Amino acid sequence: MKIDHEDMERTPSGSNSDLLDTFIAFFRQLESSALEKKEDELVVASVAFNDLAEYDSEVAEKYLKHPERLRDWAEEALRSEHEESHVSVQMQDTRRIKLASLRTKHIGELFTVIGTVATASPVRSKPTELAFQCQRCGTMTYIPQTRSGSNEPAECQGCERSGPFVVNRNQSEYEDYQRLTLEQRHKGVGTDDEAETLEVELIGDLAGRATPGETVAVTGAVQLADETLSTTIPDKYLDAHSLTEADPNAHIEITDDDIEKILEIADRDDIYEAITGSIAPSVHGNEHIKLPLALQLASGVRKRLPDESTIRGTIHVGIIGDPGSAKSQMVRAAARLSPRSVVVSGESSSEVGLTAGAYNTSSGWETRGGAVVKANHGLAVIENAHSLRSEEKVALSNVIADQQVDVSKASVVDTLPAQTSTTIVGRPKFGRFDQYEPIAPQVDLPPGLLSNLDLTFIVRDDPDPKSDSGVAEFILDSNKAGEMRTQAEKIPASAYDEDEIETASELVEPVIDRELLIKYFVYARQNCFPTLSEEAKEVIRDFYVDFRAKGSDEDVPIPLTAQKLEGLVRLAEASARLRLSDTVTEEDAERVTEIVESCLQNLGIDPDTGEFDAEIVETGTTKSQKDRIKALRQLIYDIGKQDDNDGFAPKEQIFQRAVTELDINEKKAQDEIESLRRKGELYEPRTGYLRLTNTDDLE
Repeated sequence: MKIDHEDMERTPSGSNSDLLDTFIAFFRQLESSALEKKEDELVVASVAFNDLAEYDSEVAEKYLKHPERLRDWAEEALRSEHEESHVSVQMQDTRRIKLASLRTKHIGELFTVIGTVATASPVRSKPTELAFQCQRCGTMTYIPQTRSGSNEPAECQGCERSGPFVVNRNQSEYEDYQRLTLEQRHKGVGTDDEAETLEVELIGDLAGRATPGETVAVTGAVQLADETLSTTIPDKYLDAHSLTEADPNAHIEITDDDIEKILEIADRDDIYEAITGSIAPSVHGNEHIKLPLALQLASGVRKRLPDESTIRGTIHVGIIGDPGSAKSQMVRAAARLSPRSVVVSGESSSEVGLTAGAYNTSSGWETRGGAVVKANHGLAVIENAHSLRSEEKVALSNVIADQQVDVSKASVVDTLPAQTSTTIVGRPKFGRFDQYEPIAPQVDLPPGLLSNLDLTFIVRDDPDPKSDSGVAEFILDSNKAGEMRTQAEKIPASAYDEDEIETASELVEPVIDRELLIKYFVYARQNCFPTLSEEAKEVIRDFYVDFRAKGSDEDVPIPLTAQKLEGLVRLAEASARLRLSDTVTEEDAERVTEIVESCLQNLGIDPDTGEFDAEIVETGTTKSQKDRIKALRQLIYDIGKQDDNDGFAPKEQIFQRAVTELDINEKKAQDEIESLRRKGELYEPRTGYLRLTNTDDLE
């Protein structure tokens, strides 16, 4: 049917019966699931644009060009079918557009934008029509309101004077209102670039549907911001017609050709080697770290239990290493392979920058997600984690455990999603690892955060002639390949031909193309939901029980917690996903138990005993160290009680008896006593004497 410009200018109250009839007929043939009746007598019609286009392509085309007017006609038609006075037509999934492509020519037209919610204001009441009461004669004048602010009457409709007026709020009309900031990454996938942003206005039933961190599809009319608004507000915004939840990976287009290539990769006998060979190929070796990073990108399976509780599928990894150990290169390469990633540095990150916070803006309080919220359903990398303050480390620990962020400040109370895999990268406390001290106390992360990591890798840069020779050869050959390529590009008469350059470059080329590998991980997470085979369960159970058995003696520390058991399951599920398998096999279980055992052994070896001690990981203190501290406290207490010392114990006597009676060398005794002093458990009341602050637990 034809709708000319004159039709557009007329009101929808019966001046174009053909158009009304078209919409009435269209709504009658819609499935009942598309019509929803709210408790407040609001009828909502959720319309897929393709359905309208199939019914009447010309009307659909006009809807794109004149969305505000066509929505008026559609809502009038819907209202005629329902006695309720409140109706809402929510058009969905029209033409999609990237924020970077928005131009002036798009103003007034209807588009669908898919992006991540970066900020959200609380839901407020916005006036749609204010009732102004004349203070002279009492006449009420009703004035429709606009986005830019309050419109007032020029004169009273009763006495025809210019007021004064007062707003009668009981006679005015209001609707719910919320403002979001939507963001899209510039390059689309696997980057941590700055994002394009667009303000979105949600009115009525749409308000309150989204929080920061969520991926949404917003269909709305592109509008030009009012000139009276602050210059800090972008000149365009989206007047939302509908908002729906969207796939976080919706920006990744996987074609049939891609699927064919993905299935071919999955059939490779060397699938794990191929994937690890495609993560940071410019970094020599380190397959024992690259494989877990691949497992992290594949992820375990998020499970919902009958009692509505959930078990996370996200995998958290810590990499603590000496300077120059290429740890940042590897994790940044992994971030580039994640369809959604954020990379931040602990040197410049605050607690709210990592998690979330509420900010007081020119238009009121709003919620803003930090790194782990922005990377929801993706990967957050926190580099230089040793530079984080203690409160930031504790906040990060809580978030990665709970998979959500609670915000409570001023008028804002909100819970934001953070189903984010997290990689924490840092250096040891004193710059490099001391091989003669326990590793865990040298890791500048609190025990609670360490225990929430599924894997923690220790990367030491110890001299090794054989290993160093291989690294040197690799780096020199890599540089030579780069030199050859650069020379060929810059010098037309270069001595190197294309075949020579290609052969030399094979050393640092990924086995699987980066864009295809990104799609491989997305496909695996979307299509594979592996379950444990009986053989896999047995391997994991035996590993857990055997490790626990080492702590059956009361004098032996418990070596493995149930928290690590769940991590084993997640890692085994991810191992199956890398093969695009729906079954966790015995081989998957064995693969990940070896990785976990290696990590635990490296992190939890007690140098005093040469044995694994899980208490180092869980509390930062070895059992032998705890026993040593307990014995020293008892010794100080006993000496203080002798000869009417009034609790004062001479240092010289403490160190002498520590060596002869406790078999603790003087250096370790001094270190433990200094540690107790820093913790406030003892003090030096006078030179050369020590006294305990609390002796309730001693005899």
